[in-house]
Amino acid sequence: EGGNCEGCGINYEIECQLCLEEEKSVYIGETSRNLYTRSSEHMSRYRGGMMTSFMFKHQDNAHPGEQAMYKAKVTVSNRDCLTR
Repeated sequence: EGGNCEGCGINYEIECQLCLEEEKSVYIGETSRNLYTRSSEHMSRYRGGMMTSFMFKHQDNAHPGEQAMYKAKVTVSNRDCLTR
């Protein structure tokens, strides 16, 4: 959903699936790499309990003790870094 996760030079969103629809927590990012690689890094930081992880901070504050559920999607594929 939301574009090719293997395409490079993208803008993306990662959304918490545990939040109520009207209060969804959404992280917006951009990368020169693909979404698969970037989202894997986000998950590694979360699993490592890194306080720099937006996922870890959100889970700790909003859903302590619950299993994390996030959905990532490409919002824009860019031709170059200037349009990203």
